[in-house]
Amino acid sequence: MIQLLVLSAVLAVVNADGACNAMSGTCLDWRYYKCTAGYEVGLCSGDSNRRCCKQCTSSCISDQDYWDTYSDSACKDAGGECKDDSNYCTGSYTSGMCGGPSDRKCCLPQGSSGGTSGGDGSCTVRSYSNSNFVGDPIHVEDGFRGAMDDINRAAGRCGVKVWITHSWRKLGAFIGGAIVQPASNSNHLVGHAIDMNIQRSDGSLCNGDCLQGQWDNAANCFLDEVIAAGLTWGGVFNDPVHIDDRYNTNLNRYYALRDVVQPACGHVPMT
Repeated sequence: MIQLLVLSAVLAVVNADGACNAMSGTCLDWRYYKCTAGYEVGLCSGDSNRRCCKQCTSSCISDQDYWDTYSDSACKDAGGECKDDSNYCTGSYTSGMCGGPSDRKCCLPQGSSGGTSGGDGSCTVRSYSNSNFVGDPIHVEDGFRGAMDDINRAAGRCGVKVWITHSWRKLGAFIGGAIVQPASNSNHLVGHAIDMNIQRSDGSLCNGDCLQGQWDNAANCFLDEVIAAGLTWGGVFNDPVHIDDRYNTNLNRYYALRDVVQPACGHVPMT
């Protein structure tokens, strides 16, 4: 009887999400997940925070990659993040700072004037972009930029793109979609790590399962190049989407940097 009730409840949720599913969307809590193509309301079960994330097609992905690389610098330099304005923004949206259509705006953190980088000048976590990175905006600490260049070269040599899902993180923040529980001394907290999928030449993704299973030759080529560059692939500790430079192996060094960048870089948006 209990199993029947549980099954009925599950089916009710699935059916209630049918309008979103029918348009190839996904029902998500908009507070915790950025939706590249934008959200629509009224198509999902649950409370008002559960909204339909529209599908981002291959052309949508290509457009986002182009805008992020060539058109979003004003927003990034101000410490903001360009996204469809149907997404949750902890600060406020400002027009005219991002590439793309009029509803793609710059989410600026609270207290930002839109014209400065924020902080007190001691923040060394900054935006990063390069030719072989796609996905979410990237923010890394200055000491990790050389590693990011190595990762970019590895992707180029293997004919893939690196689809970013996480980079810089703030202490105590909710991390949606994390494969493993974030560590208290995570290298993300000092801007020395990324989480990613691999985008193949046809636009499809090699995700965590694919990376861990080493099913894809191009992705394997990329991982081999990353390891050869002296970086750590998270597959060795059951986090196959993760790459870092082992900055936290020296805890004195790690905590010294974390104690500086966490308060100084509070204005820098998380991916």
